[in-house]
Amino acid sequence: MASTTQTAPPAEHEWQQLYRQRLTTSAEAVKAVKPGDTVVFSIFPPLTLPPALFARRDDLRDVTIRLLAPASDPGWLRMSDESTFNVAFELYIGDFARFVTDERRGSYLPNLFSLGMKAYDDERRTDVHTPDVIFCSVSPPNRAGFCHFGVHNWVQRSYARRCPTVIAEVNPNLQQVFGDVYIHVSEIDHFVEFNPPPFGRADFDRAVETVPDPARREGWRTLADELPDVRLLGAIAGVLAAVSPDDARRLLGLAEPPPEAGPIAKHLHELIYDGDTIQIGTGEPSRGMARLGAFDGRKHLGIHTELGWPGLARMWRDGIVDGSRKELHTDRSVAAAWTGCDPNDLDIIDGNPHFELYDPEYVLHPRTLTKFDTFVAINNAISVDLLGQITAESVFGGTHDQRHGRPARDAPRRRLRAARTRCHAAAFDRDGRGGIPHRPAARDRHACHRAALLRRLRHNRVRRRTAMGQEPPRARGRADCRRAP
Repeated sequence: MASTTQTAPPAEHEWQQLYRQRLTTSAEAVKAVKPGDTVVFSIFPPLTLPPALFARRDDLRDVTIRLLAPASDPGWLRMSDESTFNVAFELYIGDFARFVTDERRGSYLPNLFSLGMKAYDDERRTDVHTPDVIFCSVSPPNRAGFCHFGVHNWVQRSYARRCPTVIAEVNPNLQQVFGDVYIHVSEIDHFVEFNPPPFGRADFDRAVETVPDPARREGWRTLADELPDVRLLGAIAGVLAAVSPDDARRLLGLAEPPPEAGPIAKHLHELIYDGDTIQIGTGEPSRGMARLGAFDGRKHLGIHTELGWPGLARMWRDGIVDGSRKELHTDRSVAAAWTGCDPNDLDIIDGNPHFELYDPEYVLHPRTLTKFDTFVAINNAISVDLLGQITAESVFGGTHDQRHGRPARDAPRRRLRAARTRCHAAAFDRDGRGGIPHRPAARDRHACHRAALLRRLRHNRVRRRTAMGQEPPRARGRADCRRAP
């Protein structure tokens, strides 16, 4: 049973015996789920456990399935009868499952990564129910009996430390990672070993032949040629006919950036300085900035981010990133997950101690972010109104997705010495016509700081006058401006 209490792990022979005792099949492991339980799945969940749980649908009632950006469906997303499985999305909905909330069939849990576990740890909150079971993926135990959660850590370790029951699928193909991302065998209740069958180019070619559309078949072959290892497609080989190769390319971080991202990257290049610590949000157009040269020529950049982006590890390889000027985790790149990096980046990250993972409630907590003197958050915006208010959640009255890590990174800005937030978006009208919004000529860094200081002084003056019962100063009209000396 998982616990947050730190105790000495068992001796080597003891944890090996414990592992053998708790090793079982997926069908047996999911019997730990009882009617009324809440089961948590992180992004890129285990492959064998969700179908095994769905197979018990006739034995279960009122089970809440809490998902995080699912990319597959064993059946509960399309069930008309919700008395067995209630679907709830936490933080990310994602493109694959957005139809569920569009049809008003799924609930959404708004939260921030930095505060996601706070209520569970507050003993005074008796009204908060900790999820009962977590399904997670872990590596085989090392010599000391510790497993890691791989590059897609996210909230897996956070929930594994708090949920009463932890069911782990042991996957030997997980890339080796570093950081505070380990769990001991004694903290896991059930182990299910996953040994994927060999999958090579000949197996892929046989799977592609089942795709009826010739254009889609050619698209899959082209994608396989771009990958460093065709085994990356082994998990979806059985559903190639139902999945678009373009969707798979976006999921793997290999999609070409949209045309409007080029001018945005050129503008961003003017706003990044040597020694900055950067964060880039997932989605378009921000994740294409590195591939489009937004950071070319910069030196000593640091990375402290929620997720990765295509080209992240190659920035370290090419000498753009070294983390040498970071105030925290110096000489290291830090994230909650390397999700979003492309396969070439993950090859560089595999076994590389420069790249470290930590729980999101630490990575994105204001106490952590405010320790950086120069922090640049680069994220996406869907729409901007005439008052300059930005939204990344809805457009034209419809919900696109929900707030993610962006508010957690924007909130501490006033406490940072030289923080800058960049929200990037191309301008599109209701008919889909697009372009790059007009922007004034870029000002130098000191001019930006002076303008920000003047805005802050005026804001404080308005607050003082209001507190004293005086009328706040009004903006002068054109006639007032003409008469001004």
